Amino acid sequence: MSGTSGSRRSWGKIRVKKVRGGTSYYAEYPDPRPDRKGDDGRRKRIRAPFAFSSRQAAEGWLAQQRNRIDGGIWVDPRDEYEDSASARKAEERRSESFRDYAERWFGGKIARGEIRPSTVRTYRQRLDSVLYPAFGDKAMRDITVEDVERWYEEMGRPRKVDGRPSTKERPRLSTRGNAYGLLRQIMQSACTAPNAILDFNPCQIKGGSAHKGRERAVIGPEKVREIADNMPGKYRLVVLLGFWLSLRIGEILALRRRDIDLDGKVVRITHAVTYSKEYGFVDGDPKTEAGVRSIPIPDGLVAEIRKHIDEYADPGDDGKLFHTATGNFVHHSEVEKAFIKARRKAGCEDVVLHGLRHSGNTYFAQNTDATIADLQARGGWSTSSMAAHYMHSSQDRLRRLTEEMDAARGDGGGDAGDAGELESLRRQLEESNRRNAELIRFLTESYGAQDK
Repeated sequence: MSGTSGSRRSWGKIRVKKVRGGTSYYAEYPDPRPDRKGDDGRRKRIRAPFAFSSRQAAEGWLAQQRNRIDGGIWVDPRDEYEDSASARKAEERRSESFRDYAERWFGGKIARGEIRPSTVRTYRQRLDSVLYPAFGDKAMRDITVEDVERWYEEMGRPRKVDGRPSTKERPRLSTRGNAYGLLRQIMQSACTAPNAILDFNPCQIKGGSAHKGRERAVIGPEKVREIADNMPGKYRLVVLLGFWLSLRIGEILALRRRDIDLDGKVVRITHAVTYSKEYGFVDGDPKTEAGVRSIPIPDGLVAEIRKHIDEYADPGDDGKLFHTATGNFVHHSEVEKAFIKARRKAGCEDVVLHGLRHSGNTYFAQNTDATIADLQARGGWSTSSMAAHYMHSSQDRLRRLTEEMDAARGDGGGDAGDAGELESLRRQLEESNRRNAELIRFLTESYGAQDK
């Protein structure tokens, strides 16, 4: 049985209510603000925002409230309680582990459709293999600038094998930069209203997301042909498409007969295949929206494509150009193994499979009148920052010009005017390189070099 009763006091009131398992006490008093009156002209009441377990506790709370009113430091206890509850909740979230917070952030991104499936897989890999081992069990509030800087420096050190530094980077600097960018994004979310739990983002490394790796090796048509000649017949076309059409390996391995128009001399890129242990083969969209594109086929490549289709492609419009014996997609590592052997025979140890795309874009930029917009459309980049990298002159090109200039000066038969013209051209190229470098920095800082 339950019931309520009240006791009159000189100031304030305590109501008693019988509840199952005991008795609860509720305290209230007149609102001390003179303008707070009800429709009946009587003062409104201020009620404690919670129940008390004893009369003594309710009496103490009323005495505290009266002292605050008399001392001129009174605030509405309901607002105070809400602020306190919010503070407790924020403190609980600040105590949440980085792993738990990151999973909620990640899940929200996926639910709202803010990241593509390929990015989901990339983020998952970076979280599980790089960020969680370093910060996963650490409370959000306990991650400091020093922690981030220490982790960043450690990531850049060569790993040791049997106590000796390894020749391989640990991990690649690009992995460090990408993981740092993701960490900074997550921590910034924790600092952003309306659900901010941190006052300061501990990721304060200037340029931490950038990564300067070794200059990619660039090869020309002759070496490309030599490598292709060393490849198994079924993978020979991979090398040629990578260079002459500057395609990503995932785009090449996803090609089907219907994507090739040999009469119109066009390849249509509509899909890209990826592989992960978690999801297996995924035939999905290209890396960016701009990745859906049509690329003209050079005349010299038409016969190569036709020969490959006739000998190796699956039948039917939906037939894969590259496939396993069971008809599945080819894993890129299988092509990579053959490529490593082929490049070694050609004396191109520094060239990687994805580097064929880089070489092809460089060759296209330096042997045509292509603009940045042309390169962007051909390469399938969503921003112009990546395309801008190919607008500079190559070292070979500058070297040839310098040799021509030296020859004009040194053999005694050159015309001084010709030498002066070459010198002027060299200065113009250097100035063009300088301006393009500034443009690259601006575009990279503004948009980020997100795709390759």
